[in-house]
Amino acid sequence: MASNRDDTIMSDEVTISGMDEVFAQIDAHYQRLVNRANKFVHLAGFTCQKVAKINCPVGTPESTGIKNYHGGRLRASIQVDNSVFLESTIGTNVYYALFVHEGTVKMRGRPFLRQGFDAGAKQLQADLGGGDI
Repeated sequence: MASNRDDTIMSDEVTISGMDEVFAQIDAHYQRLVNRANKFVHLAGFTCQKVAKINCPVGTPESTGIKNYHGGRLRASIQVDNSVFLESTIGTNVYYALFVHEGTVKMRGRPFLRQGFDAGAKQLQADLGGGDI
């Protein structure tokens, strides 16, 4: 309420109708955006897995010195888990993966998971409409 120069009280009332529909539309739009982001996060996880598998080193009979050696256990173990909303986990359960990835005193590292992560992050940025990383 407000007073004018004559100290008489003026009163105005504004009623807004339809706000429930506006809020419902905002909520629906927000949910569509979150679901879209979840889809893109999961797709980036699959890209990470794909690139990691491509770059993962595989032992050969020549590299191991073992006749008829068939490698690929590390590559085959790279898995993606998209069971959590807005999260994608890529990894391996092979114990020597860390040594291959990071290297040792006698062997240089071959960061196959890092390369996959970088590719997945780049795809996620592009899918979400972001700029360069």
